Amino acid sequence: MSSFFQRFNPFASISPAIIPGALSEPAQESRSGDATEPTAIIPNTPCYSPSPTDVGHVRGMLKSTKPALPTELADIILDYADYCVKDVVTFVPSSTFYISSRGPGKYGLLVKGPVIRKFEQDGPELRDLRIESVGFEIASHDQGWGGTYRCAFSWFEAMIFRRRGDFKAEQELPSDLNMGDNNITPADYSDAHRSSGWDFLRDEDGKELKWHVQNNRVSERTTHTHRILWVPDDEHRREEQTEDDGSGSGEGFVRALQPGDVIFLWARAMYPNWANYVEKAMIEVIYSD
Repeated sequence: MSSFFQRFNPFASISPAIIPGALSEPAQESRSGDATEPTAIIPNTPCYSPSPTDVGHVRGMLKSTKPALPTELADIILDYADYCVKDVVTFVPSSTFYISSRGPGKYGLLVKGPVIRKFEQDGPELRDLRIESVGFEIASHDQGWGGTYRCAFSWFEAMIFRRRGDFKAEQELPSDLNMGDNNITPADYSDAHRSSGWDFLRDEDGKELKWHVQNNRVSERTTHTHRILWVPDDEHRREEQTEDDGSGSGEGFVRALQPGDVIFLWARAMYPNWANYVEKAMIEVIYSD
């Protein structure tokens, strides 16, 4: 089937890395010099991401051909073209962003990610949505001591920011902070927005829920690009690894997401002289219908 489509697909030879919104494959390692405080931050730049209406419109166009394509074939074409509802938020500082610990754990807010869409859809050729995956792409390194991913004290965490149910659904989202803020913690952020109904998701004991995303490789000052993909638990099949890759499984994360939630990605460092240098961070939420 794929060879049939490749014959008629003018974009088949284009690398996914240059398609807007696509998570690129792990890049080759690149050298980075001594990091400095960022002088400017590139704002949250949206990529083109198909909306539910876009996907429904294209499905309708495919089914309106003469002779008409059956729905099953239209869906195969959309799936092959990777034309699905997706939201991407990317942080690329103009100079390397970093946090450095002098003892206590240090936080740095990297990305205030996509807002989870409404699952219920109503319109021509529209279907209810479900989250297929949440992907992270991070290009980073630590302060440069020898080792692997084990015993790394610079890493990344994901959290879910949610509005309480007793507040109106149409209430505005919390005001944006500059991405790349190395002077903010989750406690600071939740304290600032709790009065308007927002807080980070917590467990039964009231502790903030945090998901481990990725450790930095404990190595020389070489930037490594990591690509992490989390899927719903019932579909989660993690391949056996021959060595530790430093990434988290994301167990329970996708299942916990609800419409209106906001994904946060934090850079972390702990203990004296440990640092976290970040050249790029991206969150991508992909839906299926």
